[in-house]
Formats: sequence, C-alpha cells, structure tokens
Amino acid sequence: MAKIFKEKVNINIAIIIPVLISLAINTPIIYVGFNLRLTHILIPYLLILLYLNKFKLFMKSYNIMKRTKLYVFFMLFLFLCFYATLYSAPDTLGGLKLFLSILLNATLGVLFYGALISNRIDLNFLIKVSYLSTIAICIIIIIQLLFSIFGLYKPHMYGIDGFFLLGRPSAFFNDPGWLSYWLIISSIIVFDSKRLKKVKIKDFFVYLIFLGLGLLISQSRIGMLFIFVNFYIFILHKKIEERFFLIFFGTVSLATIILLVTYDILYLPENLYYDIVNLKANPRVYDSITIYKEYLKSQNIWFGNGLGSLDRLIELYPWRNYTNAHNILLLQTLNDLGLFGLILIFILIKMLYNKLNNRVTKIIFIQFMILLNFHNIFPYFQLFWFFLPLIFAYDKKYACE
Repeated sequence: MAKIFKEKVNINIAIIIPVLISLAINTPIIYVGFNLRLTHILIPYLLILLYLNKFKLFMKSYNIMKRTKLYVFFMLFLFLCFYATLYSAPDTLGGLKLFLSILLNATLGVLFYGALISNRIDLNFLIKVSYLSTIAICIIIIIQLLFSIFGLYKPHMYGIDGFFLLGRPSAFFNDPGWLSYWLIISSIIVFDSKRLKKVKIKDFFVYLIFLGLGLLISQSRIGMLFIFVNFYIFILHKKIEERFFLIFFGTVSLATIILLVTYDILYLPENLYYDIVNLKANPRVYDSITIYKEYLKSQNIWFGNGLGSLDRLIELYPWRNYTNAHNILLLQTLNDLGLFGLILIFILIKMLYNKLNNRVTKIIFIQFMILLNFHNIFPYFQLFWFFLPLIFAYDKKYACE
C-alpha cells in the first residue's frame, strides 16, 4: 500500500512540476547573451519524464490526434505556414524561425496534453491547480503594487499610467493581457466547481477577494468584463435576485469610477480612455484597418505575405510597434496565410469546438478564441500551447467524472 501511494505521489509531483513551471514560461532567469527562460529547463524535463514513462504520454495524445480529421487539417495548416513563408515572406529567415517555433511549441502542447490526461490526474486536481495558482498569482500582483508604492519595483507595463499612477503589475506574465488569460480560464473552472459544490463557501469567498484585488491592480479590462460575465453565468445561475444585485452593483461601481475620474481623484488609464472616450483612436481598431489595407495592397490574397511579414509595417508606420505576432488573430492569419489560411483556421476552430463535450469547456474555448484577438499569445508562444491542451484535458476529465 505504501509503495502504491509513493508511486502515485511521485508521478503526481512529476506532472505537477511542469504544469506549474509552464505558468512562468516567459520569466527570464538570467541573461547570458540571450534571455535564459524557464522553457529551456522545461523542455529537457519533459523529455526525461517521457523517457521514464517509455513515451506513453506522448504516444497516447499523438494517437488521439491521429484518429481524428483534426490531425490532417493541422498538418495542412503547418504546410501552408511553411509554403506561404517561403513563397512570399520578405524576410524568409525570420518567417522560418517563427515556423519552427510553432512546430516546437505544438510538440510541447502534445506533451502537456499527454501529461494532463494521465490517469494520475483527476478533476479535483485541475480544480485545485486553478484555485491555488490564481490566489498565488494575485498575491504576487499585490506584492508588486506594494513594492511599487515604496519605489522598490517598476511595473513592466505602461510606466506611470493607470488608476494608481504606478503602472500595471502582471505577476510573471510579462503583460497584464497575458495574465488575464490565466485569471479568466482558471476562474471559470473555479466558478463552475462552486456551482457543483466542489468548493466550500468560505474558500470561494477568499478566492473572490484575491481575484478581485488582482483584477483591480492589473487593470485588465477584458479580464474584468469576462470574469463579471462568467460570475453571472455560473454563480448566479437561476438566481434572479442575485443577478439583479450584481448588475446594480456593477452599474454603481462604474458610475463611482466615472465620478472619481471626473473630479481627478482617480486617473483614467490611457488604454481605458481609448476604449471608452475615443474608440476611433483605439490601437486595435487602428491596427485592424492598417493591417487589412496593407494586406490588400500586397495582392497576395490567397496565400498571404508569410510568417513574420507584419514587421514590414514598422517601416511604413514607425510610430506603431508592429511585431511578428500581433493582437488580432483573424487579421494576422489573413495577412500571413491569406484566404486559404483563414479558411483553415475557421475549420480547425470549428472542429476543435465540436470535439468538446461540455457546456463549461465550450464557454472557456469560445472566450479563449475571443481573447486571441486582444492579446498576442499566438501559436508562436508556449502559453498558447498550454492553455489549449488544458481546456481539452479538463473537458475529458469533466466528461469522465
């Protein structure tokens, strides 16, 4: 009995470690001519884990993909990425680098999925990870704010912009927008668990306090909106009076913020100003128009301009910092891979959605796809290939249990 328990604990720890490390994927450890990141430790760790398990985790998730048409369409998508990059990218070397990063990170995604669907992981484990990681992240954000007040820490984003004139702490996610992915997805899991009475009222109240503080300090507009909506959907399910109170509370809070901003007691962050006061100047609206115009000018309608081609916009519009991976998923796909790529993306999204069995994971997936049009964790980044397997692993565990 002791041997079985020890084996279970060891395997659980072996799986928990890469899951937790993946939360800090974008955290530089040391600079040695380039940023050494936790990913560089994570990859060999996973390879060792796979070796010890005789590649069962990898092969299990690979075989699941291979039995579906999804596998075929994903290979077509990769081929189109490669072809379009060689065919029309102005900087082929940069485009090929992005292609290799997609290939590498997709493989990492398969490894994550294999680990997450292990028999050693159950629904309660995923709920605990969602609950505890959110509280831990929000504590880090609170500490960052306190350090900012005393001048011991400078937030990564927006300089002195924001409600507190101290910037926007984002834990170790490099960006408050990237942080919002984790807060939104994990909070849905916790909210639904509360609805299923898997989370105690006292624990849930503590969770809400930390989540609320984390959202307020990070000032993530999309995070506040989605979590407000999800609380309405999951927690206030069939509770008419409570729903009315939440809407009333939200309206009063918004009116209070507007009043405080009007009398210069609170300062409206620039990003909120663009969203509320001057929508035409909103960077995403501006970028959408710009990228679409340049895509039409390129005349590469069917196959696009190749991976990495958005860099050309830096020369045309130097006052905007266009990067290889931009915020707008559909326009990025249209620019890089053309109409064929956009059609493939729609097919892949539809097929992925159809593979989901549960209402809660379908809601998570839809919100995940919407988020990809606001903050750039495209397939170039490991974070994308962690969240996607997490959604499907949770769906599988949810359906089984």
